[in-house]
Amino acid sequence: MQQGHYIETHWQTIQVESGQQHRVGLYVLRQGNLQAACAARES
Repeated sequence: MQQGHYIETHWQTIQVESGQQHRVGLYVLRQGNLQAACAARES
């Protein structure tokens, strides 16, 4: 298990001015550390 910050990634598909669609990743930095977040997810 890696140590560090707990970062969630949320993907959205957006339409740009040309009409093309692009996937965009939004990153959310959560408080606390990665080990605590992973332990909470496993329980």
